Amino acid sequence: MRALAAGIWNDYQVPAGKRAVVSSVVVANVGGAVVPSTVVVGGAYVYSRAPAADSTDCLQMRVVAYSGEYISGQAGAAGHQVVVSGYLFDDSSGQQRPADELRLGETAVPRPSPQ
Repeated sequence: MRALAAGIWNDYQVPAGKRAVVSSVVVANVGGAVVPSTVVVGGAYVYSRAPAADSTDCLQMRVVAYSGEYISGQAGAAGHQVVVSGYLFDDSSGQQRPADELRLGETAVPRPSPQ
């Protein structure tokens, strides 16, 4: 998933019968404005940082998104580029996220799912 336009959410929905694992977030700030760019996985904020001007910020992780959940990113300003990478695998079980699963960012107010 790649987000380039400032303030616009870019969404990827995990297809039916699959699970996604987000393994990294890279944000490049080539525009100069020091404002946060954000990534949300399955309703939990996993990245919200403001990289310095003319710098790159990289974060390695292993965050699971279940079938039907969204992986979303927002570039904080013109000149910010957000790249989220990971992989998909088959999941024929149809299992959804367990209600009691602890997630990074759980206390944050979740971003509404795109309609």
